Formats: sequence, structure tokens, C-alpha cells
Amino acid sequence: MRDAYGVRAAELAYLPIGADRNTAAYRLVAADGAAYFLKLRSGPFNPASVEIQPWLREHGLAQVIEPISTVAGQPWTRVGEYAVVLYPFVEGQSGMQRPLSDPQWIELGEALKRLHGMGLPSATGESIPREAYADHFRAMVRGFMRQAEDTVFDDPIAGDLAAMLRARRETVLDLVSRAELHATALKQVALELVLCHADIHAANVMVADDGRLFIVDWDTLLYAPKERDLMFIGAGVGRVWRDERERTLFYTGYGATQVDPTALAYYRYERIVEDIAEYADQALSSDADETERARALQRLAIQLEPGNVVIGIAYATDAAGASGLGRKPLS
Repeated sequence: MRDAYGVRAAELAYLPIGADRNTAAYRLVAADGAAYFLKLRSGPFNPASVEIQPWLREHGLAQVIEPISTVAGQPWTRVGEYAVVLYPFVEGQSGMQRPLSDPQWIELGEALKRLHGMGLPSATGESIPREAYADHFRAMVRGFMRQAEDTVFDDPIAGDLAAMLRARRETVLDLVSRAELHATALKQVALELVLCHADIHAANVMVADDGRLFIVDWDTLLYAPKERDLMFIGAGVGRVWRDERERTLFYTGYGATQVDPTALAYYRYERIVEDIAEYADQALSSDADETERARALQRLAIQLEPGNVVIGIAYATDAAGASGLGRKPLS
């Protein structure tokens, strides 16, 4: 911090937030009393996901917290294997902890509409990946299902994971199959690709103590159909954002738009499959400690519990699209 940012750290506290094991966050207090949000990122890292943030704010997306530049004028730096990003610390709570007010729901809709309409500078835009409906997470889940059937685990957490997957085998494989079916269909059509946050669930929307609304964690930035972002509104991820009134307020800000029912259903299925893959991978990981592995297993148990609202909404979305009910403009 001293060398790269000219910040002399007096305190550094780990923040146990987020489910991405490649990311760690800290609250840093400098010797002069200023507070900062410090983010470390290991593994895959696309510099464009950080470099674009000042540009987004400059072009009217006020809901972005702009990263602090290094003494060399860069929006991020690197220490060993970690990409390092520093932000001003904003006191507040995520949408998981604090429900959005009616005006904030409208503001979120307006912000996403602005994001989806932005055209980026060519140099930056070329660095952002495009939706390919890849089989990565579906293949992971199919592999874990085979392990659950064929492997005897001595480790208690791995054994509990295998038993859970066997017990919910029919549901898990059906989710994978439906996601695969819709992915195949979407590869045959040419939906418009727009700039998407791509992970805009309630934990990545923050309400500051002074009422300002922020969208955080831009690591998943992607060119994709707008449904990639819109699927979170009303999807129930984290057991929130499932109220019809909230959806109506959001689309008051976003505006009437034609939503592709196949894309909406695909993204809701694929999100569940991704969570299953990530939690199972963490539970089996030899790099994670027992607490992290047990937490991943617990999260997966919640995801797969009978009557889970997220799974129910995904199936309802699919059924509505198949009947034609999902083809009307949302407003």
C-alpha cells in the first residue's frame, strides 16, 4: 500500500464477504484515519473489469465506486500472484441485508438500462468476453454426479456431499439437462449482445448509509443478451428479490422491454448449475480449510433443499415461456 498507493496502513481487517474463493476483501485504515476497501484477486483476472470502472462512472453510471489510482496512475496493481484493487470504503449494507426502497429499485432499473446501452472504446471492449453458452459448469456437475455414484469417500465432508448429490440426483441432472437444452437453442439464434454486469444479485448491490446506491464486484463483466442481468430480478437468489412489486418498480426504471423467454429460463437454470458446481468444488477442495469446506456444503444443502425458491422460480420461468406467457414485454 505504501509503495503502490502512497497509503500508510495502520489497521487491516479481513472481511468475510462473498462466496468467491479467488477473492479476499479487507477494510484498511490508514495512519491518517482514512478508510479503504482493499480487494485481492487470485486466479483468472481480466484487467478490463477494473479499467472500465472509471470510464463507466465518467459516462454517467453514478452507481460505480471508482477505484483509487496507484501513484503510477493505474486503477490496479499486482503483488505476487494477486491483482490488487483499492477503493474508498463506503459504509453501508448489501441488498441481502437491507431491502431496496421503492426509489432505489427504480434507480437500479435505470442504471442497468444505461449500462446495457453503453458502447465501449474499442480497445477496452475487445478485452471483454462474449457469451458462448459454455458447458463448463454443466460438465463439472456431471463429473461430480459420477463421483458421487462411483467413489467411496473417507473424508466426512466429501461423503456427505456425495450422499446429498445422490439423494437429489434426479433434480440436479434435470437442471443440467434443461440448461443444456436452452443453451443449444440459444446458440442457433442471434440475440443482441449488450454490456452486462453478469452477476448482479442482491449481494452485489450496495446501499450506503447515506442512501446512495452502488453496483459492486465487476469481475464477471460480459457481452451477453440483456437477460443475463435481467434474470436476477425476481429470481430469488439468496432468498430475496422475488417480490412482484419489486420487479414492477425495477421495470419502471428500466422501461418496457421484450424479454426472450428461452434466454431468461436458461440463465436461471445455469445460475443454479453454476452454484452447485462451485459449492461442490469447494467442499471437495484440498486447498480449503475445514471451515470453508463445511460452509460450502451447507450452502449447497440450502440450494438443493426440497422446495427451494430459486429452483421453483427457474421452473416457473421455463413453464411460462413454453406457454407463451413469457413472451410479452416486461414493464
